[in-house]
Amino acid sequence: MLLAGTVDPVNASQQRARSYGSTSYWQEYPDFITQLQTLINASPNTALFDAHGWSGDNTAANRKIAGSYLADRLCGANGETAYYSGYKKHRVLFHLIGHSHGGNVANELMARAAELAEWPACWEFASVCYLSTPFYRDLHLLSKVKLAKNCQFLNVINEYDLTQRFLAAFSLHDLIGMIQKFEQRHAAQHGINTTPVY
Repeated sequence: MLLAGTVDPVNASQQRARSYGSTSYWQEYPDFITQLQTLINASPNTALFDAHGWSGDNTAANRKIAGSYLADRLCGANGETAYYSGYKKHRVLFHLIGHSHGGNVANELMARAAELAEWPACWEFASVCYLSTPFYRDLHLLSKVKLAKNCQFLNVINEYDLTQRFLAAFSLHDLIGMIQKFEQRHAAQHGINTTPVY
């Protein structure tokens, strides 16, 4: 599943944050798409989901709306028609590839899936690839509820991306910190003692 990043840092229209089916974002990366499609064609039980386009507006609210809407759309929640209605009783593993803020949309998708009664118990997230995703300390936090047991994470960064390095208050490196923070909150909510014993 491909999740596009921010494309318009000026427009903050929440009305456009829902999916509108645009896949033009990924046309800038033809070699990547060709190689991905070749891999998928070689795997008989695999499908490429590139039908989720969102506004790309650079606001936390729009990223949350985009991820939530995608979860609703996939499983048929909140009045949406389930995109994969024929697979609701089959085990489905999702592999997410999010570029830039598309990685945060992925986190919002996983968070929404965790809270939806309509999300099938047999649907899980098997891998997440973050391509230069900016991680925040208190926004777009990772939810582990619907992760497959051996879910894999890949965090790819670009040290020369000046927009991300100098124009925003976040870290490209803090995926591990984000996971640790989640684990601490989970332990606190469930009364689990995480103090090391020596």
